[in-house]
Amino acid sequence: MILQKQKKGSKTIFLSATPAQYELDLSNQVVEQIIRPTGLLDPITYIYPKSVSFEDLETSLDLLIKKKLHLEGFLD
Repeated sequence: MILQKQKKGSKTIFLSATPAQYELDLSNQVVEQIIRPTGLLDPITYIYPKSVSFEDLETSLDLLIKKKLHLEGFLD
Protein backbone atom coordinates (compact mmCIF):
# COMPACT_ATOMS: atom_id res chain seq x y z
CA MET A 1 0.00 0.00 0.00
CA ILE A 2 2.85 2.40 0.78
CA LEU A 3 4.46 1.76 -2.60
CA GLN A 4 1.16 2.48 -4.41
CA LYS A 5 0.90 5.86 -2.69
CA GLN A 6 4.49 6.69 -3.52
CA LYS A 7 3.94 5.88 -7.19
CA LYS A 8 1.00 8.28 -7.28
CA GLY A 9 3.25 11.02 -5.95
CA SER A 10 1.33 11.64 -2.74
CA LYS A 11 3.13 12.60 0.44
CA THR A 12 3.54 9.92 3.08
CA ILE A 13 3.97 10.32 6.82
CA PHE A 14 5.53 7.39 8.64
CA LEU A 15 4.52 6.96 12.29
CA SER A 16 6.58 4.55 14.33
CA ALA A 17 8.17 4.27 17.75
CA THR A 18 10.99 2.33 16.09
CA PRO A 19 11.32 3.35 12.43
CA ALA A 20 12.94 0.80 10.13
CA GLN A 21 15.77 1.70 7.78
CA TYR A 22 13.19 1.86 4.94
CA GLU A 23 11.30 4.72 6.62
CA LEU A 24 14.52 6.50 7.57
CA ASP A 25 15.86 6.27 4.00
CA LEU A 26 12.69 7.82 2.56
CA SER A 27 12.42 10.57 5.17
CA ASN A 28 13.77 14.08 4.87
CA GLN A 29 13.20 14.75 8.56
CA VAL A 30 12.72 12.69 11.72
CA VAL A 31 10.60 14.19 14.49
CA GLU A 32 10.81 12.80 18.00
CA GLN A 33 8.17 13.17 20.70
CA ILE A 34 9.88 14.42 23.83
CA ILE A 35 6.82 14.70 26.04
CA ARG A 36 5.27 11.82 27.85
CA PRO A 37 1.73 11.16 26.60
CA THR A 38 0.65 10.12 30.11
CA GLY A 39 1.39 13.55 31.53
CA LEU A 40 4.11 12.18 33.79
CA LEU A 41 7.19 14.31 34.18
CA ASP A 42 10.73 13.07 33.95
CA PRO A 43 12.34 12.69 37.35
CA ILE A 44 14.93 15.16 38.59
CA THR A 45 18.40 13.78 38.01
CA TYR A 46 21.59 14.59 39.84
CA ILE A 47 24.90 14.21 38.05
CA TYR A 48 28.09 13.84 40.05
CA PRO A 49 31.64 13.89 38.69
CA LYS A 50 33.61 10.66 38.60
CA SER A 51 35.95 12.06 41.24
CA VAL A 52 33.25 11.86 43.95
CA SER A 53 33.79 8.87 46.21
CA PHE A 54 31.04 6.34 46.81
CA GLU A 55 30.85 7.37 50.48
CA ASP A 56 30.34 11.04 49.54
CA LEU A 57 27.70 10.06 47.01
CA GLU A 58 25.91 7.91 49.58
CA THR A 59 25.97 10.77 52.12
CA SER A 60 24.59 13.19 49.54
CA LEU A 61 21.80 10.81 48.55
CA ASP A 62 20.90 10.18 52.21
CA LEU A 63 20.55 13.95 52.71
CA LEU A 64 18.32 14.27 49.63
CA ILE A 65 16.10 11.46 50.87
CA LYS A 66 15.85 12.93 54.40
CA LYS A 67 14.93 16.35 52.99
CA LYS A 68 12.40 14.62 50.69
CA LEU A 69 13.48 16.79 47.78
CA HIS A 70 12.50 13.97 45.45
CA LEU A 71 8.87 14.48 46.58
CA GLU A 72 8.87 18.27 46.26
CA GLY A 73 5.73 19.38 44.49
CA PHE A 74 3.89 16.14 45.20
CA LEU A 75 3.26 16.78 48.90
CA ASP A 76 1.82 20.29 48.51
